[in-house]
Amino acid sequence: MSPDEPILPGPPPYPHAPPPRPPLQAAETDGAGAVGQGRIVSDRSDVVRRQRLRRNRLLATAMLTGMGVVFVATRMVPEPGF
Repeated sequence: MSPDEPILPGPPPYPHAPPPRPPLQAAETDGAGAVGQGRIVSDRSDVVRRQRLRRNRLLATAMLTGMGVVFVATRMVPEPGF
């Protein structure tokens, strides 16, 4: 730091933050859940997430196909000419 640079005030004092919590661990997994990345993940939530993803992909594909059909249909209509 050169003497020509202005001295900026320091950050405001923040209250002491509590210590971080340790990650959740499952003692036993009997198919109802699995421990991954320090969190408990339910098998049912994976099934629901995959179903939702499949539905969204189908919806996106249908919308894209519909837009393609509209584009082609508007190109096939003769221009009215003014």
